[in-house]
Amino acid sequence: SILILNNSDSSIKSNELGNLFLFFLLSMGTITILAWLISVGFKMDRLTCSTFILSIALINMGNYGIPLNEFAFGQPGLERAIIIAALNGLNANTLGIFLASSGKASIPQALVNVFKVPLPYALILGLIVNLGHLPVPDFVMRVTGLLSKAAVPLMLIMLGVQVSRVSLQGRWGIMLGVSATRLVGGAAIGFLYAFLL
Repeated sequence: SILILNNSDSSIKSNELGNLFLFFLLSMGTITILAWLISVGFKMDRLTCSTFILSIALINMGNYGIPLNEFAFGQPGLERAIIIAALNGLNANTLGIFLASSGKASIPQALVNVFKVPLPYALILGLIVNLGHLPVPDFVMRVTGLLSKAAVPLMLIMLGVQVSRVSLQGRWGIMLGVSATRLVGGAAIGFLYAFLL
């Protein structure tokens, strides 16, 4: 949401925004269904199934994806990468929260947990500002600009802390399955929908 607000003057046209949204929805929906089918096929328990689908359905595209797109394609690439990253953030803070919660909580409680997260509301506000061409106060742009510069280093620190707590013993098969599905299946699905759209 910080990234969206910080680029409220983006040059992306509404039809292209629709195509980006459709691409994201189709590719993420397909890879999520594929992950679910694999977890059912291997008869994974509820917690493992939730973790397996979560690891495949969500991608960490902010840390590397946004700077790489800016480097490769300049400002137009940056703007489009920000839109996809924002959609991914919405996905992570809705479907991701639901999947993470459903590993142990009931389905109703998992749904309640989705509505407790503030990022989707901020993303919707950012899209309203962007699509409505609403002026953003200068002090808000300055604050979000400072916060956006701290976002990637903070995410990397949090990722390092989380990885330091992970135990890999007895989980190599699942990890290889996640990696293969995400890297091979995700790339193939992405190329297919990019070509079709």
